[in-house]
Amino acid sequence: MECNDFKETLFDLINESDALETELLDLQNGESENSLLATMKDGSRLLIRVEAVRP
Repeated sequence: MECNDFKETLFDLINESDALETELLDLQNGESENSLLATMKDGSRLLIRVEAVRP
């Protein structure tokens, strides 16, 4: 699976999560190609990076 495909799936899962519905304010693509930036309702921001690890 490609990093971008995994990131897009992760985006969908986070965005549609009932568990995060009361906490998540915004979810968008981060500055780098393989990252997501989550902004929470309390003002905190989380950067999520997806990187392929080669054996």
